Amino acid sequence: EINRFRQILKCLFTNREEIRKECLKLELRLKENALKTHYQKQCHEQIEMMCSSERVDKATDKLDHRLALLKARRLQMEQKREEELRHFEESTNWLHRVENEMRLLGQDGHIPQELSKDLQCYNLKIEVNDLKTQIEYMRILASLQEQQHKQTEKILGSSLLVLRKQYIALQNAGL
Repeated sequence: EINRFRQILKCLFTNREEIRKECLKLELRLKENALKTHYQKQCHEQIEMMCSSERVDKATDKLDHRLALLKARRLQMEQKREEELRHFEESTNWLHRVENEMRLLGQDGHIPQELSKDLQCYNLKIEVNDLKTQIEYMRILASLQEQQHKQTEKILGSSLLVLRKQYIALQNAGL
């Protein structure tokens, strides 16, 4: 009977681990989407400050299109994440039923020690894998932010160069 429950736990936690991986992946994609949306708006603000009205109009059309795509992707990912969270909740309910059945095997309504240790190991394994995944995803998000930072520095450098030239031109004109 204990071996049967060990197999059930193994299958149950394999399923839970896959659901968690998918949830974390969707959360990463949602955060990337939010960052990209923010960066698109920020870039458009920079274009508005530096460019002619023709280029601003053209950029606004592109921005609207990009933002619509990002919003559609976000909504799709949010829906998928909600579905995965429902699956995880179902898995949790199933786990509670299995735990209750295991309690019937033990004394005084306690889960037998060998199954309790298996249960604890599976839970810890999922937590460790979640943390490893979150660390990797933080690296990905940091990389995305670093790319944007480099782009901003490039724009700032160009702007300062233009500003310096204008300052020199005004100084030479005696203004």
